[in-house]
Amino acid sequence: MTTFNCSSSPKGDCNVKTNLSVQGAKNSTYTLQVGDDTTTFYAYMVNIGQNINVNLNRFQTISFDNGVNLGENANFNVTNAGKSINPSYSEYGGFSKIRFEHGSHFILGANSTATFKMATIFSATGAVTLNAGSTLDISVTNATRFESKFTNNGGTLIVRNDYNVGAVYNIGETLNVSTPTSYKTKNTTADFINNGGTITIYGDFYNGGKALTDEPFDPPFSGGGNIVLNGGKMTVAGKLVSQTGGDSFGGYQNSAISIYGATLIVGGGLENKQGSTITFGVLNGKMGELKGNLTNESGVVAVDIKGVNLGQNYQIISGTIKGLGNDDIQIINPNSQFFSTSFNNGTLTITKATNANGQTKFDEYKNGLNANLNSILNAMSFKFGDDDTLLTSDINLQTALADTDKSVKDNLVSQPKNMLAAFKGDVLLAPMSQGRF
Repeated sequence: MTTFNCSSSPKGDCNVKTNLSVQGAKNSTYTLQVGDDTTTFYAYMVNIGQNINVNLNRFQTISFDNGVNLGENANFNVTNAGKSINPSYSEYGGFSKIRFEHGSHFILGANSTATFKMATIFSATGAVTLNAGSTLDISVTNATRFESKFTNNGGTLIVRNDYNVGAVYNIGETLNVSTPTSYKTKNTTADFINNGGTITIYGDFYNGGKALTDEPFDPPFSGGGNIVLNGGKMTVAGKLVSQTGGDSFGGYQNSAISIYGATLIVGGGLENKQGSTITFGVLNGKMGELKGNLTNESGVVAVDIKGVNLGQNYQIISGTIKGLGNDDIQIINPNSQFFSTSFNNGTLTITKATNANGQTKFDEYKNGLNANLNSILNAMSFKFGDDDTLLTSDINLQTALADTDKSVKDNLVSQPKNMLAAFKGDVLLAPMSQGRF
C-alpha cells in the first residue's frame, strides 16, 4: 500500500496536522489521481477557493481530521477506488471510505457542489453544513452515516445508496467518557436539520437505533436521532424508521421527527417506534405534512398548535395509517386544556373544547376570573389580536396571568404613580388605560 503525503515526514506518512489549501484562477481545475487503488489520503483541513474545481480520484480511503471548507461556486469531486482491500494494510479497514472525523466541519459555500462516489461508506462524525444553493451528492454502496449534526440551509442533499445493502443512518455517535479508573461510554443523539432545502434519499433512512456495519474497523454503534424539517421537502424512496437507540452501558436516547411547514415524502412508509415522537407544526402559515403510509408502533404523534387556525382542516398525513386513533394525537401547547382534536383519515382539526353545557372551557375559565385578572386577560388578548391567537401561542396563560397580577400588585404598593403611568402609556395594554383597572 502507498500513502499520499500531504506533507513530508521521515516515515512517509501524511501529517494530519497540516492544512491543504487549493486556490487558483476562476474556473480552473486541479486533479490529484493515484493508480494503485490502495492509497489513503489524510488531511487536517482542506480549504478550496471560490469558483474553482478540485478532483480527487481513485483513493482507497479519504479522511479529513478537521474538515473541508468549500468556497462559493466551487466544485469538489471525489471518486474513490471502490474496491475492498486486505484490511491489515490499512488502519481504516478493507472498505473504501470517506471519513469526516469527530469534531470536524464540512462546509459547502453558497452555490458550491460536492460529489462523492464509488465509496462503500460515507461517515460524518463531525458537522456538515450546506449553504444556500449548494449541493451535496453522495453515492455509496453500503452506508451513509451522519453521527453529529447535519444542517441544510436552502441547499440540496442527494444520497444514492445501493437498495439491497445501503442505508442512511442519522444516529448519534458513542463517545468515550472514561476516567482514569473506569471505562465509560456515552451514547448521543444526531441532529438532521433542513431549513427550506431539498433532500432526496434513494434507499432506507434510520433515525436513531443501531447502525450496522460489516467489519471490525467500523463497529456497530447506537444512539438517538433528531430530524427537524423547517419548510422545504424531504423525500425518502425507501422506508424511514424512527426509534430509540443506545444501551444500558452508554444510556438510551429517544428520537424525534419534527415537521414544521415542510413536506416529508416516504415511499416505503414511516415506522414510528417506541421512544420516538413525530410532531407536526405550522411554519409561515403552512402545516407540516407526511405523504406516505404511517405505522405507529407505540410511538408518539403530536401537533404543535402555535399558529394554527382553529376550526381549519389540516391534512397532516396522506396515506394509510396504522396504530393511531383520534385520541392518540397529543397537543403541544401550554393551554392544551382549552382545546380538542378531531383526526380522521389523516385530517386534523383543532377546536376549542366545550363543557357539558356546550360552553367553551375557555369562556368558562374567563367567567371564573376576578375583575383584575379579567382586565389583564383582555389586555393580553388585545396585544395578540384576539383570544384565539393568544391561546394558540406558546404563552402559558394561567401562569402569565398570575405573574402579571402579582407584579402589578407589588409595584402599585412600592411605586403606585409610576406603575399607573406606565400602564396608561402602553398601547399594548390599552384596556387598562380606559378605566377598566
